[in-house]
Amino acid sequence: MTINALAASNWVLTPVQAEYYALEGMSLLMNTIKLVQRRINPNLKLFGIAMTMVLPKSTLSRMVCDEVARFFPEQVFNTAIQNSLRSALMMTAASFFIGMTAILAKTLGQGFNGESLHPLQVSTGRFGFALLTILIFLLIKQNKFEKPHYLIHFSRSVFGWVGVTCMFAAVTLIAVPDAISISFLNPVFAMFLALLILKERVGALRWSAAGIALAGSFILLRPGFDGFQLGAIIAFAAALCFGIEVI
Repeated sequence: MTINALAASNWVLTPVQAEYYALEGMSLLMNTIKLVQRRINPNLKLFGIAMTMVLPKSTLSRMVCDEVARFFPEQVFNTAIQNSLRSALMMTAASFFIGMTAILAKTLGQGFNGESLHPLQVSTGRFGFALLTILIFLLIKQNKFEKPHYLIHFSRSVFGWVGVTCMFAAVTLIAVPDAISISFLNPVFAMFLALLILKERVGALRWSAAGIALAGSFILLRPGFDGFQLGAIIAFAAALCFGIEVI
């Protein structure tokens, strides 16, 4: 399979783990590439080497990166892919905090611990504290923005704010899991909008996945006069706003 792929290719992009045994595998792969160049495909070239699973604080990881860069100074990309464990932990933490915002919004909206707040008040507080945190971070880091598109950034913020407000309103009316499940339809709306606005192509598998997601949302919406829930419709509107925000 490897020989066939190299014979049919013009360029080779090689990911290399920042581990000791990956160096031996890299040596074998280079020998294979040279053999294919000599006997089968003289047009085959090494496009680049991407270092992966890099641990910046690991001495072994740094040594492997330095060794690969020493043998291939012009082919190693400047950007390395760090160990995905940290990224997975950060995504898990982000999901936890997003879920907690919905719980807190329901608590504040229904007045469990005092006077109830309007969803717009809750979302305004959320975005206000987020803006304050970002401003403090920018003052410390002193980052510079190069030619930002203010209209697009403003529009994205507005749709994000409306979407969060709808989401907080939905969780006060229906169960939190139902509201979050419906609002997570935003990739489906983003796919439709990407087709209409950005003229991007959508394959059959993505259409199938979108159909399954929409079917699940209609089950949660419980269509019909007796089962009509305003909160589910509001969560649906939140998903639409989040989809527009992505575009």
